Amino acid sequence: MKEHRIRIERIARFYENQALNTQHEFSWMACHGYAHTAKAIQSAFEVLNPSVHHVVAPEGLSRFYRKGFYGEVVSSWMTKALREEEIQDYTQFLDQAYANTHPDTLANDRVNVAFGFSQGCATASRWACHTNVPIQHLVLWGGTLAHDIPLERLHFFLDRAEIHIVMGDQDPFINAEHIAQQKADFTAKNIAVTFHHFEGGHVVDGDALKLLATHLRKG
Repeated sequence: MKEHRIRIERIARFYENQALNTQHEFSWMACHGYAHTAKAIQSAFEVLNPSVHHVVAPEGLSRFYRKGFYGEVVSSWMTKALREEEIQDYTQFLDQAYANTHPDTLANDRVNVAFGFSQGCATASRWACHTNVPIQHLVLWGGTLAHDIPLERLHFFLDRAEIHIVMGDQDPFINAEHIAQQKADFTAKNIAVTFHHFEGGHVVDGDALKLLATHLRKG
């Protein structure tokens, strides 16, 4: 049996809180988690002032039913099958979503933030470290950097950007040992990361998001 791989065109979907304009100070590319939806992550950002924060929420390219064969449709960014091709597909998708929502006349007038929640952390970090879009902040919420980003690429990214990791103190996927190991790994690799903590679980907490946005705005 011989395996074949071909490139096809397909339709991808994203949500935008409003069209970009000259008043926006921040533009976020917000990547949802596994078995989540782009609508849900867009809704989480409704706590931020839409006059200041422009938000694009792309939807993972793999859709499935959350429970069985019917009901709510959710998405995933990738699986281990055709791994490299799926990474290439979604990074190209994010580039196109950015280009579609950022006219040339407005593209460089604000702070660009790549945001990932849970599984979306790997998506956002791979995109931020490889795109030509000028990203100033990478926010990883309830997750961490993709493990396969080359160290030299990370250092190049950090020459122009900052990395933030946000964790809930009741997140079932993260514990004190995990955090300590992350910090040790980042220190060993000379990767500067700012950690933010909030009271809560594996969710994009509204109050914590507002505090983070205030922190980024103060610069």
